[in-house]
Amino acid sequence: MSSRSSKGVSPNKRDPAATLTRMGDALMKKGRFELAMRHYAEALHINPDLARAHNGLAAALAKQGEIKEAIGHYDKALRIDPGDNKAREGREAALRRMGQSTPTPVGDGGS
Repeated sequence: MSSRSSKGVSPNKRDPAATLTRMGDALMKKGRFELAMRHYAEALHINPDLARAHNGLAAALAKQGEIKEAIGHYDKALRIDPGDNKAREGREAALRRMGQSTPTPVGDGGS
């Protein structure tokens, strides 16, 4: 199963994790955060190393006020893809909402 990409969504359009992630993205745009979270969570159940799904889940959690859990998923996305600026910016915004500084996440730097 080398068709899965751990950083983004797989180029294989038949990959169920990629499909669920795209569906979550579409639901986020419509403001349907709870349903989007379910799609991202299912995608991560299939492929726990899908950075885009962690990032999407984090964004949905943050919209729902679940900031600590959101930061955890932003951290996971950044461990998988340290260059993910969207995840980094989301994490920094979540930390600001909590009134904290932006320390480097554990594992950042390519582990």
